[in-house]
Amino acid sequence: MLDMGHHIIKFYRENMGRMLKIHAHLNEVMHALPQELPPPINAMNAMTSFITDQIEQQRITSHYPKTVTRMLLGSLANYAFFELIFSHAPTAPDKYVEEVVETLWNGIAPQENP
Repeated sequence: MLDMGHHIIKFYRENMGRMLKIHAHLNEVMHALPQELPPPINAMNAMTSFITDQIEQQRITSHYPKTVTRMLLGSLANYAFFELIFSHAPTAPDKYVEEVVETLWNGIAPQENP
């Protein structure tokens, strides 16, 4: 997940500005695109499939592969968005990915005392 997270945050940091520009003209762009799923939706579906496979192989414990996918993608997109719009990045990108993956992996529930 770390490797995947590093690639994802790199993508968002490089493309967030373009994505926002496209969104500003979305109605015009949508008419010019083929009627297939946009690449970001295909990427999200592929990642959801990966997470689902990991759950089936019991490498990840979750009943919500779509939610896990969106948690990872959303948190990394948020980093890139804040960095672009507000010049706000209090944590280095690689460190942030590590923190997000660790938090997702370990959860946020308090540790039970043995």
